[in-house]
Amino acid sequence: FVYDGVFYFAHLAMHRDPSIYQKIHYKHHKATRLCSVEVVRHSFADGFLQVLANIITLNVLGLSAYTRAVHNIVVTYLLTETHSGYDMPWMLHNILPRGVLGGSPAHEAHHRYGSGNYHQFFTYFDKLLGFQIQ
Repeated sequence: FVYDGVFYFAHLAMHRDPSIYQKIHYKHHKATRLCSVEVVRHSFADGFLQVLANIITLNVLGLSAYTRAVHNIVVTYLLTETHSGYDMPWMLHNILPRGVLGGSPAHEAHHRYGSGNYHQFFTYFDKLLGFQIQ
């Protein structure tokens, strides 16, 4: 939840500024159809921002080493599922109450249109700020 909030505004800024988008984030958006490899297809600066968001979150929350490890495993799983290009009934966005997680369909719409669904996992900021697309 916190990680999503930290990353959301960096991701939004990358999309709102054309020069930042071209220099930092465009490489991640070359593919409009998602597959799991898209998780790691990004520029160094884009990856750095994701890792920085994670480090900030973990330090702000003051989590133990064990909890940090579990957090990193969960984030890696969610990133892979979100970028998988699949919409299976057992995926978390279909198990949790509708609309809590955007999942792969929402992220694929983000890659296709590039003008909404800036969330990493949870949809709360997109709903609140009017950037949610179907």
